[in-house]
Parts: sequence; C-alpha cells; structure tokens
Amino acid sequence: MSQRATTASASVQHIELGKSLGIREAAELRERLLAAIEAGSLVLDGSAVERADSAGLQLLVSLQRSLAARGETLTYRGVSPALADAAKILGLTAACCLPDGAGPAHAV
Repeated sequence: MSQRATTASASVQHIELGKSLGIREAAELRERLLAAIEAGSLVLDGSAVERADSAGLQLLVSLQRSLAARGETLTYRGVSPALADAAKILGLTAACCLPDGAGPAHAV
C-alpha cells in the first residue's frame, strides 16, 4: 500500500505525490487522480518529491489538460526543487501548471 495520502475537505481533493514521481508510481497515481477529479477540485502536494521522470511529468500534463477541458485548474500546495527541476529540464513547467520560480534548473 502506498504511503501517499488522499484527503478530501469540502469537495477539494488533496493528493500527496510522495517521494518518487516516476514510471513505477504512474499507474497507481493515475487511478487516484482519476477518482479525485471526479469528486471535486484538486490540489497536489509535490513538496516531498525527490525524484521525477518523464512518465510522472507526462501524467501531470495529462491531468492538467483533463482539468482544463472541464474548465478547472490544477493547483499545487507545494513543489519540491526536484519536481520543479525535472519539469524545467524537460520544458514542462507551464504544461504541468507548475508555478514560475518553483525551483532551480541544472544544465543538462
């Protein structure tokens, strides 16, 4: 069982992304995100992310697009430097709806 948490309050779903946002976690996280967006607004907590890869970021882009199609936005309660860095390196900061200046990018 995953240690990631999903909590709800007044139809706002809070999802913790956990330490790793990668291909191994993508399927389980996708199911939780699908259930959460059906239940109401969504807030992601990416403050604990230590590792993110293109599969995890692709999931965030897909989530953002799904929400936009419904007229909703993706909101983050926290963004770790590792998550921000991975998104910047892959050029996905805006596509993931991450806040500007969320963390430093390193040259590749």
